[in-house]
Amino acid sequence: MSLLEPPPSYDSSLRRTKSDRAHRRPKPKKYVADTIDKLDVTSFGGPYHHGGPYDATLKSFNLNSKFSPVAAVREGNKAAWKATPREAKLDALLKGRPLDGIASVPPGERALNGELMDYEYSTDMLRDPHAGGGAYKQWPGVKYHPDDLKGKGEPGFSMDRERRAKEGVARSQSVRERRGEYEMVPQRPRGDSDGSKDPGSPAILVRQRSSSAAASSSRPKDFVDGLKRRVGSLRRHRSKLPLVADVLKHPAFPTATWHLEPTRSGLLPVAEGRGGPLKISWAVHGRGPVKMVFLMGLGSFQSAWQRQTLHFGHEHAEKYSVLTIDNRGMGGSDKPLMRYSTSEMAKDAVEVLEHIGWLPSHVLSPQSQLPESTPERALHVLGISMGGMIAQELAYLVPEYISTLNLLCTAAAIENTTTFWENMMQRAQMLIPKSLEASVRSGAANMFPLPYLTGKDDIHLPDPKLTIKVHPPGGKGGEGEYLHFNTNYERFVAGEMHKRLDARGFTTKGFLLQLIAAGWHHKSKEQLKEMADKIGRDRILVLHGEADRMISVPHGRRLLEHLGGTEGPGLMGIIRPDMGHVPPLERTAWFHELIEERIRKGEQLDGRPAP
Repeated sequence: MSLLEPPPSYDSSLRRTKSDRAHRRPKPKKYVADTIDKLDVTSFGGPYHHGGPYDATLKSFNLNSKFSPVAAVREGNKAAWKATPREAKLDALLKGRPLDGIASVPPGERALNGELMDYEYSTDMLRDPHAGGGAYKQWPGVKYHPDDLKGKGEPGFSMDRERRAKEGVARSQSVRERRGEYEMVPQRPRGDSDGSKDPGSPAILVRQRSSSAAASSSRPKDFVDGLKRRVGSLRRHRSKLPLVADVLKHPAFPTATWHLEPTRSGLLPVAEGRGGPLKISWAVHGRGPVKMVFLMGLGSFQSAWQRQTLHFGHEHAEKYSVLTIDNRGMGGSDKPLMRYSTSEMAKDAVEVLEHIGWLPSHVLSPQSQLPESTPERALHVLGISMGGMIAQELAYLVPEYISTLNLLCTAAAIENTTTFWENMMQRAQMLIPKSLEASVRSGAANMFPLPYLTGKDDIHLPDPKLTIKVHPPGGKGGEGEYLHFNTNYERFVAGEMHKRLDARGFTTKGFLLQLIAAGWHHKSKEQLKEMADKIGRDRILVLHGEADRMISVPHGRRLLEHLGGTEGPGLMGIIRPDMGHVPPLERTAWFHELIEERIRKGEQLDGRPAP
């Protein structure tokens, strides 16, 4: 036997060792070729398995229930599915959208479709130190900030946030320097070539950009740069904006809608012969001689005027009588499936005014004739957004009864006032479905400037003990007091959620029908000029904000021009550079003072004592 040959015993022992080891070797996991594996044609001997997150669902990974990934998340997924509103489930199943909106409706409350949410809150396993096994995102012995959602720890999280805040301040200062300052200057009438000021020229207060501010460009690059700045601003402030679920759990949420008892109210059948009858919900607050008509905008209830209703109709009830209306399609009014228009909504309002005695009966009837004496101009009309469009139609129908007309953040017609690329982007965004969270944040960003949203909620709250017909948060005979939120954004979200949780008052059908009415509204330059001639331009106010992203400021300027703002005396136009779409909420005290001044002027023009 050669020395190079191993002994027979060695060869046999080697074979035995391999055979003994073979039965203990784990069997290879069997993978079923998925779509990605089948597309890979470069492998030999069959499809090559590309690992991925879905491997956790394979049978070979879930043989032992103690270590099964599927078993680990089964109960959690069941609970999450139970806490998810039906519309979010449908979006996840039919549109492939990631499941969100979990627990956006508190337990025991009803979702938008009336579904009762029956679930219990569970432990926050990411950040709760009492969770089983400890908080997943936090280490023992490390201090964490309450807003630290990623588990950075202190002092790193606070230092990073302070650095980002300083960068944001520096960036905003740089943007302001590039844009230039705003100032209030009177607009010179047309045809005044010599530059002299006519004492009878219109009192139009228009804020204009400084000469250093360049005109906006229509190039796609400039638009993309502007979009990046806006999105970046939203991202910087996102950490400051709470989630909808957090607002729903805030102690002030049940007190967001005020219980203001009207002097009289009802449901009036209207539109007989105009596609009706249908019922319109209305309410009058106060008992004073000054008659105020508030017309609300798209997709909102008459209760959205609650700050103005409290101020004029309750705290000054001896001076003012305030009429609020739910336009057809919203709130307590009927929501018939038919073509809506702002002119028909104005006729609904006229019938309500006739019913409560603020207008003569059948004032719009062809057989109706004006009284021999001059009609009393007693109506102070205020309309915001789509409500401003209805106010235009109302004033066009009964101009001889209007004491003052106040058009707030509205338009003579909705037109494209942006560049081509901006218009395309806005249309694309309208087609993208949004979650509840994204929808609420988008609405807030379009209606209010970000500094207002992140500002402190310091509004004047009703006091049931001091003001007549103001009841506690629980309603008549209830207890408690009205509370503040931390920020204005939270108060906006609370009001929006109170509305959306009202399955009967707020419907998709009603919203879309009102949207069509607002989109098709049109008052020509000739019609507006005729209306202004009959009312008197010194009785008209146009108020708009340059920060309004819902109805852009060129609409306000065009409305001023169509009303003859540069031709006749007296018309007041206020365009503020830092104001959004809802000045009655954004600048409540200033707005009340402005309207009181307009009312005093109207009453004096009509020969009545100022309130």
